[in-house]
Amino acid sequence: CLNLVWVLLLSGTVSTTLVLSGCGADEEVNPTSLASPDDELRGVLQAAGFTGNIEATLPARLGRPVNPQLADVGRLLFFDKILGLHNDNSCAGCHSPAFGFGDSQPMAIGVDNNNIVGLSRSGPRNQRRSPLIPNTIFYPALMWTAKFTAPTGNPFDPSQGFVFPPPEGVVTGEPTLLAAQSSIPSTELVEMAGFTGITPNPGPTGARHLQFDDGHGQGLPAPVGGFHNFPIQAAVDARLNANAEYRRLFGEVFNNGVPLPQGGITISMRRQALAEFQTSLTAANAPLDRFARGQNSALTTQQKQGALLFFGKAKCVSCHAVSGQANEMFSDFQLHRIAGPQLAPAFFHNGAFKTLEAAITHHLNVETSLQAYRPDASHVSMGLTLGPSQVMVVAGIDPVLRPPLQLTPMEFNDLVAFVKDGLFDSRVSQFCTKRPRSVPSGLPLQTFQGCPGT
Repeated sequence: CLNLVWVLLLSGTVSTTLVLSGCGADEEVNPTSLASPDDELRGVLQAAGFTGNIEATLPARLGRPVNPQLADVGRLLFFDKILGLHNDNSCAGCHSPAFGFGDSQPMAIGVDNNNIVGLSRSGPRNQRRSPLIPNTIFYPALMWTAKFTAPTGNPFDPSQGFVFPPPEGVVTGEPTLLAAQSSIPSTELVEMAGFTGITPNPGPTGARHLQFDDGHGQGLPAPVGGFHNFPIQAAVDARLNANAEYRRLFGEVFNNGVPLPQGGITISMRRQALAEFQTSLTAANAPLDRFARGQNSALTTQQKQGALLFFGKAKCVSCHAVSGQANEMFSDFQLHRIAGPQLAPAFFHNGAFKTLEAAITHHLNVETSLQAYRPDASHVSMGLTLGPSQVMVVAGIDPVLRPPLQLTPMEFNDLVAFVKDGLFDSRVSQFCTKRPRSVPSGLPLQTFQGCPGT
């Protein structure tokens, strides 16, 4: 399962070795080997609804195996700047393979970047850190603000469509929430589309963004109904259809191996390809999952103690849920006020904390942590400034987090050990192998710091 403990707690730059967890294939269970502490933890996991077997359910949930040919088309799209009208950012620009397909920055940098993906990336910042990609197929809500949702609570159920903010509204005709969402980044001006051509037609962005009309890349089409989204989608589809290699690749999957004619590549095909690639990025065989399936030695004694704290005294599971529609993803997919220090642009997933230890410490006593927070002590990236803390207190703090929680130093270390290593699937270390040597558009690949050969 994707470790949303990391995703929701840690907002600083992280290494690929600390971001994912999950579940995988069945293993033999030997009941006679179970020791009493192991029995206790296994009982806690069962009570919480954690099986450690979510990855094995994927084919049944999809109704088919993952299609490697379609996923490979999506892989090329994911790394290709052709999806961005500004011609300088790809999906991988904000979701780096060297960072577990998560952000290399504390707060995302999209268009006008320096073509580097990693710690040396520079350019204008977005409003928050980019979410992780792996295991998002299991999410019933996407984005930090949960603005893309499956109304049934099941991301594999398209019967009621998928709910998006305007102008999309309810998106129908796609098999999963992830597929429905996959075309949206191309419409985000600061992420991929840029502001070229916005001067005569600012749309909902208003005149404040006219200063960013830099003339780079392809100009924005005129907005429709006040929004650029649908015209941008049409422009991206036209770019793909003008490329003979993409018409051939999509034809291999969708047209019995026959290259598609001009106009044959649809937005739905693009969505499904991108979603298939992301669906293939499962990292769901962490020590906790193997333990839940019967492998007692998968967790160390310290990690087991940390797990008992996570599901017990520390109350982490109150928000970082695993049962029901949480799909063992360590999130209830609801919004919670946690009084995170507000860096500008403001949101908790903004690089305020650089270590897991600091993020967990904040959750133990959020108001005190907020009042004492100092950006310089947290090595905050240049260009990010601290906003007023009292605003967050007045806005209200989630009831679960209001009373401070006392942990002994040993308990704290146990909890960190569990979250850091007990929820880590080592397959994330292999994600750099997903990087293609080239892409069909011919546009140059970005430089991925942390991947071999870059």
